[in-house]
Amino acid sequence: MVLQESARNSSLVTKLNAIWESTEYSDLTIRCGSEDFKVHRAVVCVSCPFFAKACAGQWQEAQTGVIDLEEDDCPTVGRMLKYMYIEDYEDEGDAASITPYLRDTPEIYLTEADKPRNPNEPFAGDNTSTLSRHLNNVAVYAIAEKYSILRLKDLALDKFESLMCKQELSPAIPTVIDAIFRTTTPLDEELRGVAVKFCASYDAEIVSDERYSWILRNHGDLGLGVLRKLGKERKEDRNRTLTRLEDILHFEIFSGRARRNYSDTQQDSIQSLASQLRELKNSLKTPK
Repeated sequence: MVLQESARNSSLVTKLNAIWESTEYSDLTIRCGSEDFKVHRAVVCVSCPFFAKACAGQWQEAQTGVIDLEEDDCPTVGRMLKYMYIEDYEDEGDAASITPYLRDTPEIYLTEADKPRNPNEPFAGDNTSTLSRHLNNVAVYAIAEKYSILRLKDLALDKFESLMCKQELSPAIPTVIDAIFRTTTPLDEELRGVAVKFCASYDAEIVSDERYSWILRNHGDLGLGVLRKLGKERKEDRNRTLTRLEDILHFEIFSGRARRNYSDTQQDSIQSLASQLRELKNSLKTPK
């Protein structure tokens, strides 16, 4: 039964992909710059509230059959549209531009070195293909937010997080993180959270190396997030250590060996130390 269900799903995806690649039965054009995407209202309108509204009533788009997304990035629009057909997209291939999705934030830099690097400018020793994949997923995340396609947003997050789990620190990474913080709001913590987690794992290198530290100076929310995560991790480490010590003392108190090897005074001292450890753990759990 499971194999049959999997085969049916695979067959359906194959058919939908064929529909996406064919223009024969399309009844709507999505125009972005000089590129036209021939699509099907029955697919895109049920996938995106914006397209459903544009194709309804007396709107110009409903009459002409053309929706112009002149403010968007063409490769990113293509990935969004393909997702509507097969619920997936390829983050390799044409590099996206995040420029259309930058928030209206003042670009104030402490020094000339703090200015973000151009994502299209190659970095010595960096895998530019990997950098492009990161930025492609950031752009898809942004366009999914813009057009309220929540499942596409979740997919972009999953793809980005999967790549970052294998990513090592490199001079290109601050550009990716800068793109995240310039295309999302402080309330959108999911994609930002992946960046914070990555920076926290390389905290010493990022703080001490000028190739990376500019990203912390430019984005206070990132620096604060890293500090909070490191504080939480270190508190958890302390609690694990205290729990281990408490377990050892508990064993010493209640095992037969304690009664054989320790005097009454020594046993009282062990019990007192165990009690102090419990109090210390409880104090660490209590928010200041």
